[in-house]
Amino acid sequence: MGEGRISRCARNASVKAHPKGQAMTKAEDIVKGMTEAQKRAVTVMEAYSDSDTPCRSPMALNTSSRFPVQQSRRPAMDKTERYALGIMVEEMGETLKLIGKAMRFGLDAPGPDNAEYEGKTAREMLPTEIGDLHAAIRFAAMAAIFPMSQANDRESWKLAKLLSPNSRDANGNRLAPDLTAHQPKESPHD
Repeated sequence: MGEGRISRCARNASVKAHPKGQAMTKAEDIVKGMTEAQKRAVTVMEAYSDSDTPCRSPMALNTSSRFPVQQSRRPAMDKTERYALGIMVEEMGETLKLIGKAMRFGLDAPGPDNAEYEGKTAREMLPTEIGDLHAAIRFAAMAAIFPMSQANDRESWKLAKLLSPNSRDANGNRLAPDLTAHQPKESPHD
């Protein structure tokens, strides 16, 4: 089985650590006392190590035919998919950054006087960032990352859940505030 291979790996490791081979019998004793799960863990670790032992091949390292160790075979993304996902992440990050600033300093606190914010408040900047995010999401749908119709269906479902007075969180509280009693603040640019 794979026990001989693990013993050889342990022996090679101990020989590298102790050129005179003094620890060889101790390494073999350790391997004999290992459970199958421990042996599999050792083979996985050795498969991804940079050592030059004869144990580098992931398939050669399996200790049991039931648990072969293989490297991941992910399908490669094409340039358009990578770009579409990347632009969504970038725009989500910018939106999250703005929301974080709004939560820390307030929606109507003046932003920094730089090229990005131009002194605008978070409330004034949100439509810009949300619009950029929506464009990135639509671009990803157009690039066939996901069907926009499914995202729209999910949006409708989630909005209905948030607006429903019957939707509750894990503590039994209403899931979202009641918007019928909410008086929205006027934006200075409306």
